Amino acid sequence: MRHAQAIGFVAILAAVAVGCSKKEGERKPDPAAPAQEKPAPAAEPAVPPGAVTAPAIDACTLVSKADVEAASKGKVSDPKADVAGNMATCLFGDPDGNAPLGRVKLIALNAGSAGAAKSIHDLVANDPKDKREAVAGVGEAASLKNDEYASHLSVLKGAYTLEVSVNLADKSLKRDAGAERAAATEIAKKAVGKLP
Repeated sequence: MRHAQAIGFVAILAAVAVGCSKKEGERKPDPAAPAQEKPAPAAEPAVPPGAVTAPAIDACTLVSKADVEAASKGKVSDPKADVAGNMATCLFGDPDGNAPLGRVKLIALNAGSAGAAKSIHDLVANDPKDKREAVAGVGEAASLKNDEYASHLSVLKGAYTLEVSVNLADKSLKRDAGAERAAATEIAKKAVGKLP
């Protein structure tokens, strides 16, 4: 179920980023218009028009292992980075195995523009099935949801959206939502401070 939610979140982010990156006034060619001569291959753009070309930021450079351990008040494994297009993740695992999906996960998305990032953030923040609450003092806007897996803080800053997920399960697999919120907020504040 969690994997399906993550895939859904990524699909929404990608769809909005591509849709929001389309230039105003851009039109599709008229099929009835006479065919124009195609430019030489060297003159063609490397990226299709309308595609998001913003590079991903290395999410593991936004917070250190020490920052995460201080915020979560526990040990985490060394970070594991992954990049897919304009989105990057950084996973700090749980060395005790209490949080099999990871203790702390950051997802940083470069939406290409502030408008596209705001559209993505607004879609996530206003999803009625998530029952998110606004969180003040982090980025330009932030919202938090708790589910059966973790507490998830979504943050907007400029052309970036950031999701910080925290699972502080103990050996009995009990979680403290207040502690997770505090940890996610502290981690997000540090990460947002390092975003361009």
